Amino acid sequence: MRQKNLDLILIMVAVIVNILGAVFSFIPHFIVISAAMPIVLFIPGYLLCEVIFQKRMLSIYHRIAFSLALSVAVVILSGFALNLLPTGLNTVAWTVLLDVFNTVFCCVGFLLRHRTRAKSRGVGKFKFTVRDYILLALAVLVIAFSFEYSFNSILHQPGLGYTQLWMLPSQTDRNSWTINLGMQSEEAATRQYKLIVMVNGKPLKTWSSISLTPKGLWKQQVPLTAGNADKIDASAQLYLVDAPQVVYREVHVTLQRK
Repeated sequence: MRQKNLDLILIMVAVIVNILGAVFSFIPHFIVISAAMPIVLFIPGYLLCEVIFQKRMLSIYHRIAFSLALSVAVVILSGFALNLLPTGLNTVAWTVLLDVFNTVFCCVGFLLRHRTRAKSRGVGKFKFTVRDYILLALAVLVIAFSFEYSFNSILHQPGLGYTQLWMLPSQTDRNSWTINLGMQSEEAATRQYKLIVMVNGKPLKTWSSISLTPKGLWKQQVPLTAGNADKIDASAQLYLVDAPQVVYREVHVTLQRK
């Protein structure tokens, strides 16, 4: 019986939708999830079954069970592999790895089907149908687009730098504390910061321009008195001077009389 390639074409369509969903934010979320779930949980194992058991007829129940189990194995091994690479475990790496894996095994499954079909007919020529050309073109586009997307994502990914912020209280007497503030830069370049200390939602002290070089350290002590309150909520909000509307780091502490 002539074996159709409709399932392989549908797999390629799901792969393309998955890539487009990772690149373009306007694609509805439910469409992206609908394409991503089978790509992670079913398709890798289904394609491996197609390649491994290509000459043996599996029942639908065995094929589903093998597909699910092998898909989980592929995802686990892929996670171990990505963890060893410099890129680590991130959305870009997962998208590229699984989509390239599915595309490659989709092509292998297509070639094995075509060869088996040719042998069963006793035909020596390797002929492509229109549907086969469509499948091959989709596979080539997916591989090319995946590598282009991964290269661009790596080149334009944000830096790995960060800034530490801490606020440690020490009580001097029943009504007074000393707030020990500190910042340390692990950024790739010198950054300018704005720091605001809040007490019960109201600004207590502000530093409008703090400059830190990479590995630079800044410390300051702020005295605080409870007055008639039994509890004080203190916080420190750190902003980048070039992004004053976005809180870059924030710490909170609750002080109570003893």
